[in-house]
Order: sequence, then structure tokens, then C-alpha cells
Amino acid sequence: MEGNGDFKELRERLVKALQERFGSASEGEVEVAYTVLLQLLLKWELLDDSLLQLADELASSTSERPLLRRKLLLSLYGIVNQEGLTKLRFPLLTALLSYCARANCLDTLLGGADKRVATVEGWIVSWELADAHKKELWGLVFDAHADDAAATYQVHGSPDSGGLGGVVAGS
Repeated sequence: MEGNGDFKELRERLVKALQERFGSASEGEVEVAYTVLLQLLLKWELLDDSLLQLADELASSTSERPLLRRKLLLSLYGIVNQEGLTKLRFPLLTALLSYCARANCLDTLLGGADKRVATVEGWIVSWELADAHKKELWGLVFDAHADDAAATYQVHGSPDSGGLGGVVAGS
């Protein structure tokens, strides 16, 4: 198939095989398989057409190997940054954050409240996010930490920082 240039069909077969073996292969084997798949997609120039589909598949379950899924989603996000695929950066970040929130492992990604706020503020500033993306990003973080709202609503930044502008819990 590769010799014939039928890369899309080969991609579909590889993704299907990975999905079938996700629950039964060792975590190390799954990680290696995804790494090989990503390298092939890069070689075949199908990476940017495939990443959101892969992210959706990985984010489809929080009950089967959630930490492995988080690790693989983080790898997808990393390759977007590594390859300069900026149009995919925000959708993959939100997929990763949404998944981590549903799987109750967002703190392993963002850390505690002080680090969480600084990380989100850093993305907002460095990526020059539009207001809609800012709201979506903060919404994901706030929704994930609804039980710990006081920790998220700590004083941070100025009103011009693009973030919450010094919102304090209880004010």
C-alpha cells in the first residue's frame, strides 16, 4: 500500500489495528505503536489531517486506561507544537484539558491553583487568544475545579492581563 501511495487507506488500517489492541497490548507497546503511527503520518504528510481524529478517539473513554490516554493526548499536543501546526494547537489543548477534566486528572497536567492560573494565563498571553478562546479555556478549567472554586479564583494578574483581572473568591 505504501508503495502505491495509498497512505490514507494505510492510515485507516493502522488506526483500526491500534484501536483493537488498545486494551490488550501492554502500555509500552501502545505508546510505541502510537509513536510509529505519528512518524508515519508525518512522513506521509497526513499528520495535520489525522490529529483531531486521533484525539477524539483517545478522548472517547475515561474508563479504559485513562492515564495512558492522557499521555497519548499530551503527545499529540506536543507534536502539534513541535511541528508548528498552530491551527491545531488550541483544539488539541482543549481536547486534552476536557479529557483530563472528565478523567479527574487535570491537576496532573496543570498542577495546583497557583500553577494552574499561571499556565492558563501564559497560554492566553503567548498565543494572543481571542476572547472566545479565553472564555472556553477558563470555562474548562473552572468547570473541572467546580468543587475547588476558591483555589481557582485566587488573586492573579491585573484587569489588563487578559485573564480574570484579579477576581477574588467571595468578592
